Amino acid sequence: MGKTEKTEQELQQASDHVKYELDMLAATISFLSKGRGETDQATWNAYIESFVLHLRNLMDFYYLSGRKKSLILAEHYVNDVTKWKGGRPAKTSLLKDAEQKANNLAAHLTYERLVIINRDWEWKWAAISADLKHVTNCFLNHLPPAWRAWFEATDNKGPTGPTGTPNPAVRAGTTGPAGPIGFGEATTRG
Repeated sequence: MGKTEKTEQELQQASDHVKYELDMLAATISFLSKGRGETDQATWNAYIESFVLHLRNLMDFYYLSGRKKSLILAEHYVNDVTKWKGGRPAKTSLLKDAEQKANNLAAHLTYERLVIINRDWEWKWAAISADLKHVTNCFLNHLPPAWRAWFEATDNKGPTGPTGTPNPAVRAGTTGPAGPIGFGEATTRG
């Protein structure tokens, strides 16, 4: 078991929130990858901000290490934390750039917004999705076999998210929602 003081029951309950983050990231990438179409600016911005939130949460889940006891971290679940950290894919330059953009464009009110918006506003949805899918697969391979089922789809009701309300439009599991574009299959769109 991973290095945590959490019980197996707590970890299993927390896994629903990890699935939620994976599913919501996939759903936002799917929506954004289709292009703006008739979407008004406020809705488009809300989807980008949702993407940023779920991206940051998953980056923290996979890459932070025991900084705050309240955080749900991948290392809490894995068989061997040292092997996980050694075998986990390093943050790609794309993920580092996406994380920095997320922090500066949406998570914090920064002056870097002025530079980033003029320099590189494009998000590479498909590539970000593919890089995170690689990390997710590595994570699943480091889990005790019985725990893998916690992260797999079991129904079509969708996970209960932070608000406590089920999301019927999102399927539970690490593959994201059904539809023309799933986790790792999105097209590039800025």
